[in-house]
Amino acid sequence: AVTLAPGGKASVPLNVALPRMGWWSYDLILSPADGSTEQARKLAGSFAYIDAVGPRPRTPDDFQFGIGGTGSSDDTAAAAVLIGSDWTRGGLNWNDVEKEPGKFDWRKLDEQVVRAEKFGYEYQHLLGYGNVWASRPGYVERYKPKEGWWHNTLAPQVEPWRNFVRTAAERYKGRVHYWEIWNEPDLSAFFKGTTDDYLELLKVAYSEIKTADPQAKVWTAGFATVGGHGGHNLNPGLQRRVIAEGQDWFDAVAHHEHGTFRGFQQAVDGELADMRKALRSPKPLAFNETAIDAKRGLEFQARTLVKKIAYAKARGGQYYSWFHIYRPNDHEGFGMLNNEFQPRPIYPAFNEVVRQLRDKPYLADASLGEGRYGLQFGSGTDQVIVAWREDDDVADALAAVRLPNGATATRVDIMGNVTPLTPASSGAVVFAVVDEPTFVVVRGAGRATLPVELVLSPLANVPDDRPTMVQVTAKASGDTEAVASVDGTRLLGGTGEVSCPADSDGKPASSLTVLAAIGDQRHTLRVPIRRTITVPLVATDGRRPDFVLDQPDQVVSFFKNDPGTAHRDWKGPADLSGKVWLALDGQSLRVRVDATDDRAHQPFTGNDIWKADGLQIGIEPPGAAGFYEIGIAAGEGADAQVVLLNRPGGAPSGNLLGAARATATAREGGVVYDLTLPLKSVGLTDAAARDGFRFNLVINDSDNDGAGRDGLIQIAPGIGLFKDALLFPVVRFR
Repeated sequence: AVTLAPGGKASVPLNVALPRMGWWSYDLILSPADGSTEQARKLAGSFAYIDAVGPRPRTPDDFQFGIGGTGSSDDTAAAAVLIGSDWTRGGLNWNDVEKEPGKFDWRKLDEQVVRAEKFGYEYQHLLGYGNVWASRPGYVERYKPKEGWWHNTLAPQVEPWRNFVRTAAERYKGRVHYWEIWNEPDLSAFFKGTTDDYLELLKVAYSEIKTADPQAKVWTAGFATVGGHGGHNLNPGLQRRVIAEGQDWFDAVAHHEHGTFRGFQQAVDGELADMRKALRSPKPLAFNETAIDAKRGLEFQARTLVKKIAYAKARGGQYYSWFHIYRPNDHEGFGMLNNEFQPRPIYPAFNEVVRQLRDKPYLADASLGEGRYGLQFGSGTDQVIVAWREDDDVADALAAVRLPNGATATRVDIMGNVTPLTPASSGAVVFAVVDEPTFVVVRGAGRATLPVELVLSPLANVPDDRPTMVQVTAKASGDTEAVASVDGTRLLGGTGEVSCPADSDGKPASSLTVLAAIGDQRHTLRVPIRRTITVPLVATDGRRPDFVLDQPDQVVSFFKNDPGTAHRDWKGPADLSGKVWLALDGQSLRVRVDATDDRAHQPFTGNDIWKADGLQIGIEPPGAAGFYEIGIAAGEGADAQVVLLNRPGGAPSGNLLGAARATATAREGGVVYDLTLPLKSVGLTDAAARDGFRFNLVINDSDNDGAGRDGLIQIAPGIGLFKDALLFPVVRFR
């Protein structure tokens, strides 16, 4: 116990040996000195127990690990460089630097640059946005921007822009080595002008910066995303044109792509890779603002960080920056440090990924089967394999690395905990490929890339004719000998049939556990039970709904447990619920939803209809790089609004939903939505609809109080709060 005087401070030593490295949480009990408990309070906190890798020397050609927001204070700078951050992204709006023509105030930017020099990291500067006095003639009338900050997103006149860039480049010559030209101009919220306008700004900036400092690097704007984002409607194809037509005026392509690893991977390997084919010479990728918030949990966030950094390095990236280290009132949870300046799990995870991947070039991909990733890096005689299972409907697996004579191997988790790996009789070390990324570190491996092979990949399927049973297969490949069992029952020859397990609520479980033994090693593998929702090939009328949405665990309330907004919390099925029917109607998909809603309200149009009452529908065809997201809402009369909110990477452009038909018919206490959608408009065929595709649906709720959405009810996660089609159920018509 520690006694504190009013306003006092104290440090308490941690007099215990912690069993593991990584992230730790703790509770403090504050109580009056007289020992009474009436006014006692519990305070929660956290800390990171790490072997810090920083500060570390930088080499110009090495992959650069970065964290945004580092330069906001000495404390954030110290916290970032401690875990190996090489650089940060910063910026200062032109409108704040040059409020009047020719009158510059560089004090805030000087502070950022001096701090970077003090702590030894690179400072990448964002040049933008516009300036209220320098907007192009007629652009205020053309784009009608909102007053305030958004007014500065108008494309500026060339000569004032040229003077601003020249002055900045000359002032920071030799001190700022990386310049980014604007932020996310592919989104209309951040740039109001034409693609030609942006290309002109890029060309002018490149010329002025290179004239002032030939060694400086010029990056494109950090583009927000690929695919069918509604913000691309103002300048469709802007990214593609900039990369193709403007490639003489930049040294690296900057890109963001917040969200899950799957969305990041699909963008990098899909549309972004296709755009980069137009480059006449290689130019590195700079991922200078990409992260994910904490809505899906702190562990999920930490795992996503490791995956994104490893994949960025493996796919030609030279720079990666997490968004961000710390920001006051960080309610979304992007920061590595929380509002109390205490670490989240992503903080030690960043430290470990820097340790494992610094100074190790990418070597090869390891083939671990669909839905799993294995990336190999190495330098000298040491190699590191980063492996994980990405898809929740893919089983954990066992993989093996054959070691050369004299080599040793360890498994390291993302928190930095090391476990030695003992070779089996075959001379290979075996490790589990699970949802958390694993580093397999091999010392003395030699210079040849080590072969990595998949040795056990279990499957569990529910037969159509026996829905209470699960068929399980867990056969080892090659010369690996494995003994597998489920609930103590050995799978003879690696196959068997067991009763469907149930979860704690008595419902059919979504997965089972396979115990696999290889020699003296034991591995516990999660194996999803593959179930498909089968929809009958009959009309929707007169039959039971395919989905019923009326349970608390299907509800997302934005105001739960807040007494001040209790009136906006979900009150039960009469407040918001729904029944959903699907049908195949010729070459069209029909979606009928009877939504119960005590107060219907939809004042929005276009890409904003998700902000009030209506539907969001997600459809992912087999093999697509993302999913189609369709918004449905009440419109004029009985006709409903149908809006394509997002499309997969590589999907056709244009009005894909032109042939869709939808109605929204009001009834007492609700609305009936009816959508008929040509299969081909969302990449489906009749065969794919019968074999299975991912489908999801959300009913949004807004009670017409002027305060936006109250919440939603959903078939499954993956649309309303974040985008992840892996969480959608698979639907097939039979």
